[in-house]
Amino acid sequence: MRRVGNVLAVLLLSISLPSSLRAAVLENPTAGSFQSGIGLIRGWACEANQIDIVLDDSITLQAAYGTSRGDTKTACGNNTNTGFGLTMNWNLFSSGLHTVRALVDGQQFGSASFTVTNLGQQFLTGVAKNAVLEDFPQQGKSTQLQWQESAQNFVIAAVSDNTPFVSIENNVNAGTTRTVFTVPAGQRLVITDIIIANPTASASCCAQILRGNNLATSSISVPAGSSFQHTFGSEIEFTAGDQVRVQNGAGSGSFNFYLSGFLTNP
Repeated sequence: MRRVGNVLAVLLLSISLPSSLRAAVLENPTAGSFQSGIGLIRGWACEANQIDIVLDDSITLQAAYGTSRGDTKTACGNNTNTGFGLTMNWNLFSSGLHTVRALVDGQQFGSASFTVTNLGQQFLTGVAKNAVLEDFPQQGKSTQLQWQESAQNFVIAAVSDNTPFVSIENNVNAGTTRTVFTVPAGQRLVITDIIIANPTASASCCAQILRGNNLATSSISVPAGSSFQHTFGSEIEFTAGDQVRVQNGAGSGSFNFYLSGFLTNP
């Protein structure tokens, strides 16, 4: 009788516990993650009549359920219509720590604490910006980010290979400008480091890097018998067709220029 009682207890427990709770996952947000812009609260559950998302224990929203998730076929006994998702504008939330709980048919199966950073308004418009991540996702790769208003976030616009660039221009005489490179069509040049040496006894004055006839850097003062070395926090960029030029604005003597960076796709 005791054996029969144990079997019945297991059967009753199995019946009372929704099968979806044994195979349901909240994939995003993850614990400790950062959220911004327009995002997606998402995951999957093998069986569900309803998926609810509870934010900060005060807002309950129903997620769409039943999208195709081929990767859950094994876990869900050949059922692939298991995905759920809820689009969220994180700009509607205050910057700081927030919580999420995911429930299937009223039973919690996932939770996380995460950090939101908003942009100061519910939907930012009228702005544009590009940025470049060097050596990402691997060394020698360049990833270009572009602001996308519809996503209220930066998206990956391109990934390209980097070709090292070095230009050494010695004996640039006082009062002269020298063209050192013209960026080829379909490419972009990024200058990351410069060294300017003033080997003469002349007074320091007025070395510049030019983009064509326009200043690419501010005027750089190089003391006599010394050198100036700098790694740019925000790199100097030259687009296809731009001329890279160096200028010695001193009244006498010569300067030596060393420029390094990389060529990449636009």
